[in-house]
Amino acid sequence: MYVKELDLNSTDSHQTSPAYVLTFVRWDVRDTSSISNKSPDALKTRNPLVVYNDAISVNVSYNKSSICPSMQAILLSGDINYSTAVAPGDFVFVNMVNWETKAQEIRDRAIAGKPINKFADGFKGVFKVQTVSRNLTTSPEGVKSYTFNVTASGFTELNTVLYYNPALAKELAGKPAAVAFPILFGDFFTGQGNIIRDAGVNAIDLFAMTLGASHRVDNANLKSIGDFNYTIPKLVASLLGKTKAQYVNELYNLLVGIWTKSSVTNSPQKGFNPNFSEYSSCKSGNVFTAPSFKLGYTENQSYLQGWYVLNPQDWNGKTVHSIFSNYTNEKINEMYTSYRVDPSVDAVVPTIIVRQKPFTNPNFKFDSGVTSVPTSNFLDLPRWKISPDLVLSYSFSKNDALRINFVQVYTRQYSVPPEVSFAQQLKDGNYQINTADINRHGVRSYMTTSDADFPAKDIKTSSALSWTNLVNDWVSHGHLKETGTISLVGIQDPIAVGDNVEFNGVVYHIESISHQFQVNNRGHKMFRTNLSLTYGIDISSDSNNLLYPEMQFTDRFSAGKDDWNKNKLLPGFSDTQDITGRDKGEEIKETKEAPFQTRKGVF
Repeated sequence: MYVKELDLNSTDSHQTSPAYVLTFVRWDVRDTSSISNKSPDALKTRNPLVVYNDAISVNVSYNKSSICPSMQAILLSGDINYSTAVAPGDFVFVNMVNWETKAQEIRDRAIAGKPINKFADGFKGVFKVQTVSRNLTTSPEGVKSYTFNVTASGFTELNTVLYYNPALAKELAGKPAAVAFPILFGDFFTGQGNIIRDAGVNAIDLFAMTLGASHRVDNANLKSIGDFNYTIPKLVASLLGKTKAQYVNELYNLLVGIWTKSSVTNSPQKGFNPNFSEYSSCKSGNVFTAPSFKLGYTENQSYLQGWYVLNPQDWNGKTVHSIFSNYTNEKINEMYTSYRVDPSVDAVVPTIIVRQKPFTNPNFKFDSGVTSVPTSNFLDLPRWKISPDLVLSYSFSKNDALRINFVQVYTRQYSVPPEVSFAQQLKDGNYQINTADINRHGVRSYMTTSDADFPAKDIKTSSALSWTNLVNDWVSHGHLKETGTISLVGIQDPIAVGDNVEFNGVVYHIESISHQFQVNNRGHKMFRTNLSLTYGIDISSDSNNLLYPEMQFTDRFSAGKDDWNKNKLLPGFSDTQDITGRDKGEEIKETKEAPFQTRKGVF
């Protein structure tokens, strides 16, 4: 797997002079009621407003469970009146770096309209301004403070609500498409209808591909939802290095498929996007697919697990994101957004990922005799290896609420009555039981149903058995896996949700990230990065054994010695507890016990 070291930036210490750059791209005409779609003013923007001194706080946060990352900034009142200079709907680019000189370089490029999202640029995302507020406060001493708060969100276009009114469509029939199009989103419905006619049963891969497809597509089966009509100004495209992009989804990269182990060791572009290749039929160059991807419907050979019959009549009044997430088979796959390194060039770009959940343990084995299941090994995901010298604090725990000892997955095949299908699935054994754990702790169940099991007509079995085994492998023994948080000095590198982290011999999954830049009353600057982590398992796990953290050293001395050899993070301790086996506080007989789990297996 690919591993990127996050280490000291000098031979003996980690030195920073943290800085930020906010680059606002502002529409020249805010009141659009007086201009037409073809007016020269429709996409006109003013010169970029680059801010690198006025902010006393800049926070950016991402979460896999939220489709829209967020940004908040507090700006002081200098010579710019931000409540007028910036408005909702404007774009803001955020860079956070370790050096003032780097910020100056990024500032110069931003003013020139050149890309500011290279790997080493500390690029944290592009957002759309949501609110701009002005605030006046007076201290008890009578000192007045005047500040501006700016909030912004990324990927807001995915929250577009589709609307189609047949009566209104009839009323606007024959009128220019530029008038009817943004109101009706009719091409979205038409395009997906074509997919239904072409494919019959729709593979998840094919439907996901339409999210990233641009207007300029060769393949007749791949219809675009780029036509939900978010045009973008040239300056935004230029700052992201995508000079040919005309519509917002052409700014996004789309990665579709099951992630596999990367053999690349010296390229972040290839390492963090293992084995993905550009889909040639999409001329925008922003759609990338995993190996063995098959465009179009091939009977029972969707690379991502799941099949659907699409129902466009149910899409009216729904957001684009909710529609696509509903058709990803969320029991097996996931869809989320991030800002991550481009697979082919030195750039960090807005990225939408549709993939199988990558939590398969290295010792997972399943072959039903009918079908084998493609999987993504958790330890094969690209990871960031954190140096102990960057750690400010951490808190990790194991939680009994994550204990699961009974798993059952039903799947619904629309061609078979549910009661018949469910009975057969139960007979086939669509469940996993940990009897020993149930005897100790009672039933802790995980039961779910997927509506995405619509295989080809010549396939007689459902996917319930294989999907049950997959889900069981992901959720069982959750109480032995570590979750927690870790606070680091500011990370300039493009660490992203959905990647893994290696720390202290444990591999974790990144669920959320926040970057915080602040200036205190004395002018001292601070840059911090906080990670929320899950699924922590021992790095030594392999195809024979799944190993868990904190299972080996029962005494503090051995744990401290291990930490000294690896990290040198823990404080010393006083060995004076007066318990059996001690004489006047001195240890006569060692308190350590046999490990609960070792490299050779389970005791």
